[in-house]
Amino acid sequence: MQFSLSSGWRDRGGALLASLATAAVFATSPVSAETVMLGSPSALYSFDTSTGATTAFGAAVRGNVTGWAAPRPIRQIPDGSLVCTADSSGAYCFNASTKALVGAVSTALSMPYGWDVSQDGKRLVSSSVVSLNGSNVQGAKIVNLQTGADIASLGLETYAVAVSPSSATASLLAMDVSDTSAIFQGKIPYLIATVDLSNGAITKSVPLKAADGTRLYGPWALHGIADTGSAGAANYVIWNKGGTVMVVSADGIVTKSVSAPGVNALSLNQDGTVAFAATGTKAQRISLSSGTVTNDYVDGQVTSASVSNAGDILYTAGPIGGLPASTVGTWSLATGALSSRQATSDAAITTVAAVPAVRRLATPEVGWWWEPANGGTGFSIECSSSNGRCFIGDFTYNTAGQAVWYVTSCALTTSNTCTGPIDEYRNGISLGGAYQAPTATAGAGGTMSVAFTSSTTATVTVTGRPSFSIQRYAINGTSISAPPAFAPQAGWWWSADEGGRGWFVETQNSVVQSGTTYGQAFVAGYMYETTGRPVWYIAQGLYTSVGTFGGSIPLFEATLTEFSGGPPLSGGAGTGLVVAGGRGMATIQFTSATTGSIRLPNGRSVAITRFAVP
Repeated sequence: MQFSLSSGWRDRGGALLASLATAAVFATSPVSAETVMLGSPSALYSFDTSTGATTAFGAAVRGNVTGWAAPRPIRQIPDGSLVCTADSSGAYCFNASTKALVGAVSTALSMPYGWDVSQDGKRLVSSSVVSLNGSNVQGAKIVNLQTGADIASLGLETYAVAVSPSSATASLLAMDVSDTSAIFQGKIPYLIATVDLSNGAITKSVPLKAADGTRLYGPWALHGIADTGSAGAANYVIWNKGGTVMVVSADGIVTKSVSAPGVNALSLNQDGTVAFAATGTKAQRISLSSGTVTNDYVDGQVTSASVSNAGDILYTAGPIGGLPASTVGTWSLATGALSSRQATSDAAITTVAAVPAVRRLATPEVGWWWEPANGGTGFSIECSSSNGRCFIGDFTYNTAGQAVWYVTSCALTTSNTCTGPIDEYRNGISLGGAYQAPTATAGAGGTMSVAFTSSTTATVTVTGRPSFSIQRYAINGTSISAPPAFAPQAGWWWSADEGGRGWFVETQNSVVQSGTTYGQAFVAGYMYETTGRPVWYIAQGLYTSVGTFGGSIPLFEATLTEFSGGPPLSGGAGTGLVVAGGRGMATIQFTSATTGSIRLPNGRSVAITRFAVP
């Protein structure tokens, strides 16, 4: 198979890491982290949990959104500048600092089915009565929040809506009106549709199915859908007022089903891995990975629940221990301890929403990425799911066709874009030589900006070249699937004693041959020639293990291949790609998912471990 990928490794010796600026991952908010938003039948309030002070957003503003009707009945725009709410008579957005109205939609929204606002505060999507072909149906509507103008009306029989962690799409929980035979039998065939918020185009539509692929039917009275913004099995969370919370994959497969009797509302933590359900008599903490209730927080009656910005406090609304219905309960998620404050003089608080931190799109997949039009070049990308920091190595060349050692370290923004200088490294340790620290020239390659449009696609802009698209690289040339259980973690590996040299490791797919399972590995070694010039070595092939880590040891052995002559990062055709093999054999023993050793062609063995993205 023809190689068409790239990568790069960055110096870990000395102070080079320390010199990298740690950009802020989360946008700052003008609303205090100790402030939550409250909705009552008569108004919307900001509530300071440390002092108990409340501030109304205006007497004419209604906050009466029933908690179970929408995943985020009060919506805080990620940069903290806007707060949005809605009821059956309209939707409203306010400046969070001045409380001034900045956007409104007066069209009736047919609550309580659901609504949500894009993260830029410009578009509202709701389940509303819409007119199609002369008839009024319970469909979905997309509205410009600044002008009130309709963007699109959709004829899907919509039950709930949720905007994804980007402002690009929304997820609709809808009835499949084409499945008339099921409807005539009194069963509801559900669909999950993905809608482009700019024009209302339905980009994907899948039926709700059981784990074995069997289609699921109601009537279940499903009332809510939330988009977790993560890839894989936990793409959506759906709940019904009757008492079930379901984790649903992007293909509509129900992977987990959790009993939460009487669930009224649901809130997700910032990374989309934990749900907090308001059940009427308690607030429950639900692990979306295991599909189990891990904690019950009982307070007598709960109408709404929301997790704090830091993820350590749960706020609930409702009567607590005989206190009035205007009370807000503050629960420690670590200890379960409760404190409470009476929030307003209103008779009831129906919704509570903590000021959220920035939620990004799904974290970009760790591994090899490439531009298909430029074979022999590409990128090795790893972004931390915990702090949003990315470490990007560029497998590319200079105008003379020689390998260049470029690295960009940056932080993901709200829009899932990572921008930073392109640093160049030279003069480090060679394949068989003694250790020496490399030298770095900060910004020698200009600036790189990578805008991730999904977990597997992105647009790259570099100094001196028009933007171009990259995507995840399939080692087998056709598709990417999960590696076998014995595969090590994908990403950067290194020896702490040999900073500035490293390996980028990825395993894809499970390949069965004659009853034996293999993984497809693609490994790059980033180092230097004896002259100090950067060089790339690639090793590719199958490897297997009878057991998992701790049993038999996975071994990967392949010939090191060197590439030269390809196109430079700044654009151009290059001097003609040259592939030179015969650089010796490299053998890696993976003793765990994060540890191993590599035997170099000269027979020397070096212990390696996973490199933590700073």
